[in-house]
Amino acid sequence: MEPFRLCSGPNGAHTLPAAARPGAQASIRALTGACTLFLVLGVAGAAWGQTEFFPLQTGNQWIYRGPAGVWSAQIVRAEVIGAHQYFLWQSSTGEEAWLRMAEDGTLWQLEPEGRGERVRVAFATPEGGVFDTVAHPCNREGAMEKKNTGHRGPVGEYYGALAVRYLAANCADAGLDREVYAPWIGLVHRSVITTAGPRASELIYARLGGVTVLSAPEVAFSLTLDRAVYREPAMLARITLRHSQPEPIPLIFPSGQTFELVIRNERGKEVYRWSEGKAFTLAFRRLEFAAGEFNWPETVELRDREGKPLPPGRYFAEAWLTTMGPKAFAASAPFEITPDPDQSGR
Repeated sequence: MEPFRLCSGPNGAHTLPAAARPGAQASIRALTGACTLFLVLGVAGAAWGQTEFFPLQTGNQWIYRGPAGVWSAQIVRAEVIGAHQYFLWQSSTGEEAWLRMAEDGTLWQLEPEGRGERVRVAFATPEGGVFDTVAHPCNREGAMEKKNTGHRGPVGEYYGALAVRYLAANCADAGLDREVYAPWIGLVHRSVITTAGPRASELIYARLGGVTVLSAPEVAFSLTLDRAVYREPAMLARITLRHSQPEPIPLIFPSGQTFELVIRNERGKEVYRWSEGKAFTLAFRRLEFAAGEFNWPETVELRDREGKPLPPGRYFAEAWLTTMGPKAFAASAPFEITPDPDQSGR
């Protein structure tokens, strides 16, 4: 996948491929009050069918928020069926479909029991054109309402998007009403028909190609270890604070120490403390963390206080920011130490 560039603004964090496809240039600009996503097609012009409006890659995830709550969708796995490769798309609402994207911009859905495939969305349809669809049992046709349009959602504005309007079919108060697809991101808006009228869901998070592409304003704190099983007494730990709030996060530290990292065995006994033997200033500090990601990497020697390697077993690493008061930001991760196979038989 192409390199990504990240923009963290008041409306969240966004990442987009720096060069999405030949003939297309992707760029990101932060505007006052919003972080706006742009896709600018080059003079040579990439046809609409060449732009990915439904990225199919195993592991891709999308999270949406609507009046009924939060729901998610993801690409679970890929499989070659017949002459084509399909991707299994599943949602937390119970929807499931095997999908493939054709070169002409048609999203095909495999019919059950080997009955061939049918169109889910025909992205290359000209503006105002109509196409058959199996996107929902209550809709038989979709219309390309608008191309190269904009859409504003919780994470900002999208440009170069497609808007699809679904034509009512055989259901009185159910079915799809409208969907908006953003290039290189996928579905960003969906409204469905209910007895109370249309109800809309908006994209608030997307992880594509193993990278968090965008998210609504959020705060996250994590501890990452370089492996789950260790055979040698060396660990690389990374403590991360990430947020995309509109205002900086102010934190007060009572000393020069910013974080702590401890390791406990499966009985809960502390066997390692990062700060042990270190000296810190006793001055109060106020730090303001602007929107973005902040990392504290640390190499940890998996040895006890006497310098001996920790014995085989299960352990837990815990890290937190040493702010005033109770632990405001804390995270933990389990790991295991096993004997070195080259030494265990000696």
